[in-house]
Amino acid sequence: MVQNRLTLLLFLALCGLPSAAPRAAAAPAYGVRAALSVAIPPGAAKDAALRLLLQPYAAAAGLALADTKWDGASLAVFNLHRADLTLLDAVQQQQGCASGALLHVAPPAADLAAATPCGVNAYTAITLLAWHKTSLPAAPNWGDFWDIARHPGRRALPQTARVTLEAALLADGVAPAELYRTLAGKPGQDRAFRKLDQLKPYLLWWTRPEQAVQWLATGKVLMAATPLASLHASHAAAGIATQPAGGLAETYAWAIPHDAAQPEAARQAITAASDFVRQAGFAAATGLVPASAAARLLTASGQPGALAVDGAFWAAQDAALSGRFTVWLGH
Repeated sequence: MVQNRLTLLLFLALCGLPSAAPRAAAAPAYGVRAALSVAIPPGAAKDAALRLLLQPYAAAAGLALADTKWDGASLAVFNLHRADLTLLDAVQQQQGCASGALLHVAPPAADLAAATPCGVNAYTAITLLAWHKTSLPAAPNWGDFWDIARHPGRRALPQTARVTLEAALLADGVAPAELYRTLAGKPGQDRAFRKLDQLKPYLLWWTRPEQAVQWLATGKVLMAATPLASLHASHAAAGIATQPAGGLAETYAWAIPHDAAQPEAARQAITAASDFVRQAGFAAATGLVPASAAARLLTASGQPGALAVDGAFWAAQDAALSGRFTVWLGH
């Protein structure tokens, strides 16, 4: 029964369909009496995470939530703001855990996976190939995204090496199971950049997901790699379709900085935020895939359509590949 509910939830998220948010279970009264400092990067998930996942716990525990206004760019913010709890992407999880910037924390439930020994999966964000329904006769794939002859027009990609290089190799025919083995070596990296060379004159680069949504809605681009959560949150997304096959899924996880003033309260907040009913409501509000579903339904082989971005790979390769990507953009 639980498996069926999770499968339905993921299907609704991938299709961008609204679903009724179930009533959240009451949080237990933990008896904590202080403010909990929270660092969550801005974006489609922040307000919903605070409102639906953390505030119920805070109200029951008798504490306030203090937002550190972190931009998500550097783990050094924790030394400045002494955040008790944060949400990190997979690369930050790997790097923060390896450097000792994060405390070890165990998943609070058997059906939740740990992103690293220092993080508990919170949700998965999926970047999908998107297009306006009136602009193409059939659903495209990454090969079509690169096919300017058959589908002339501009394209939009995130101005990041991560996700962009994966899309390039998928468009060049690399099988999902071979993606990171290919990208790990210089020949595979050269192959990805050669593929990007083919499309460079037709590319617009977005730095905020809402830019891609707006460009699709106004016809400025024919196709775009777009986070599903941004489509879910935007009124401009009416008429925009998505292709689940070949999507790229990135997992975000709760973590506790090593200098947190209230690490135990942060652990209790993670437990409360991981409640199935709260996660379902959060997914319905944001279009993000809850951790309890992602652990079962998103696999390295790309089933049921989204490929899991390899956080360990990018933690090791991010500096080199992002540096090369920046140089490539400038030429």
